[in-house]
Amino acid sequence: MSQRKKKQMKFKKCVWAVDAFEEKSKKQREFIQFLKEWTKKLRSTLEPVYVLNSEGLNFPGETFSPMLKQFQPAAEKSLGQFLKAIKLPKISRPKVLVQDQPSITSSVKSLLNYSDRVKADVILVNTHARHGLPRLILGSFAESLLLHSEIPVLVMGPEIHSFHFGKILFPTDFTPGSIKLYKRVLELAKQFDSKVIIYHRETQPAQPILQSGVFLLGGGWVPFPEFLTQAEEEKRKISQKWVKLAHEEGVRVECYFDASSIDGIADGILQYAKRNKIGLIAMAAQSGPVAATLLGSITRKVVRSAQAGVLVIKK
Repeated sequence: MSQRKKKQMKFKKCVWAVDAFEEKSKKQREFIQFLKEWTKKLRSTLEPVYVLNSEGLNFPGETFSPMLKQFQPAAEKSLGQFLKAIKLPKISRPKVLVQDQPSITSSVKSLLNYSDRVKADVILVNTHARHGLPRLILGSFAESLLLHSEIPVLVMGPEIHSFHFGKILFPTDFTPGSIKLYKRVLELAKQFDSKVIIYHRETQPAQPILQSGVFLLGGGWVPFPEFLTQAEEEKRKISQKWVKLAHEEGVRVECYFDASSIDGIADGILQYAKRNKIGLIAMAAQSGPVAATLLGSITRKVVRSAQAGVLVIKK
């Protein structure tokens, strides 16, 4: 995939990773309503894309891979009938990609290569698939998509109950690179007239041994508790600048510093989002030393368990 320049979050061209043979369900209808709201608010074009492979048809791998081309017309017909019935606005002609490699990773890369060629701004995926989520539950297609995509991915996970954009939760550690992502979230908030809540989980000493340690701060060694105090104070100063930036952009914003004793950052994010009826969680694929890789712990748990849509963006 070519190197993509990071642009403002306009989301004018959206690739929808759709299942041509998905059975009708309440979750599917809710997701369609979300798509209608998404395209209306952002004035974006939606392009449905289905990756046809042996795994999706429950074929035994390589044995049936040469036969996939024969199923392409059926997939195109099924997809066309489905899209005609749901009547989405500003939807472009659907695309069926035939992937003869019987692996999820190959299918994901096929989708990503296509999305890159058409210069997609975001990929939308709903994990409420047929057969009780076995194929698209995080850990297979959607998780692989998050792992490999340089394009922002919006995931509607298995626990989601409703779709709205009234409040966007932005978890952050205030590292230098996170300001770029924050500006992109503000751009999205302007388009949806959303309120942004900046969420930061304050550092908690994990082990007693750490409390007796010393750290270098500002050119001198300081005890660990004092280090935490000064570090968190610096983050509050940064948050004030971020709030000012949002106001200058005409975006409503508030900042929440979570000092609760909840175990785990992901749990704090999830409980705050549920308690405050958050409609969308926007988070980085990486988060400093806390999550060195995309699916280290925090992002994966949030996507799997959130009752809101989760937009994952690589810094």
